Amino acid sequence: MAVTFPTAPDELQKTVHRTPEFFADMMLPEGVHNREQDYTVFFIHKDSEVKYCLSVVKTMHDANVRRGARIKAVAICSNYHDILNVAIDKLFALGSNESVSSATAVLSSLFDVINAVDVSGVTNLQKSEVEVRLLKRTMCAKPLGGPVHTSDESLEYTTHALWDDLTIPLKIKLGNTQDQHEEGSLIDLIAKFGDQTMQIYNAVLTGSRVILLGYGLPAVCNYVLSTSALLCPPLVGVIHRQHPYANLTDLAFLSVPGYIAGVTNPMFKGRKEWWDMHCDLATGDILVAHPLDKDDTDAIDHDFILQVRILCLLLYV
Repeated sequence: MAVTFPTAPDELQKTVHRTPEFFADMMLPEGVHNREQDYTVFFIHKDSEVKYCLSVVKTMHDANVRRGARIKAVAICSNYHDILNVAIDKLFALGSNESVSSATAVLSSLFDVINAVDVSGVTNLQKSEVEVRLLKRTMCAKPLGGPVHTSDESLEYTTHALWDDLTIPLKIKLGNTQDQHEEGSLIDLIAKFGDQTMQIYNAVLTGSRVILLGYGLPAVCNYVLSTSALLCPPLVGVIHRQHPYANLTDLAFLSVPGYIAGVTNPMFKGRKEWWDMHCDLATGDILVAHPLDKDDTDAIDHDFILQVRILCLLLYV
């Protein structure tokens, strides 16, 4: 869990093999200046390893500064969203007295705070084949005769981070595979696309190229990450196909077979040769480059998704 703190731009290229310009593009989603707060996720792929990077962005409007606003973003290879929010607030608190050294001190403290989080009680449920087999044996396809009570508490480890006088509560999921994420809500994906969600399911399963466009919308990455939860257990290696945030500056993701990418630029919609499926998060519409003939499975998909939505309402009310 330990991390190192790169103090100069050239160190970024040595440690993660990416340029400072790459991080600037990834950390600041297009159109973020129109939103007071946003966050995004981007992956750094290197061979079989995937680094999960979380970037939190905030905008503070100020008529006395250039372009009428101050925008700050902090990114780190970590799932601790709430800690990054505190870091952003501390950077804004520096105000007009901000200097490179004072901002660096905040970032250095951020690394210290994250590395001080107590994770000694975390158990990896996937660390051995024996444990995986035992876990599968405890699962049953149908409910038992009597009432069944379930709880997610045993699958989460609760801890906290301390930053000065602040106590930041944290939860770590224990049962995730390498292709699952803390971020991303399947409920949000179903609420957005309804029975059309099954089209996305089929696209992910068959390795189609999927674009999710969220023009002017925050947290587009959430919908990309939620595609992992469409299949349970997730497809092995699906994380290498996911690009939670992509833009026109770096189109390398187009060469990834069966990519699943989140974008905010509407220009992607017009480039039909780039995608097999285009999902519009603003309207809930789905475009398919090569439509298939409809059959009886459409009605079955509609009924299935309706049952899932009802179940979600019952679980989260």
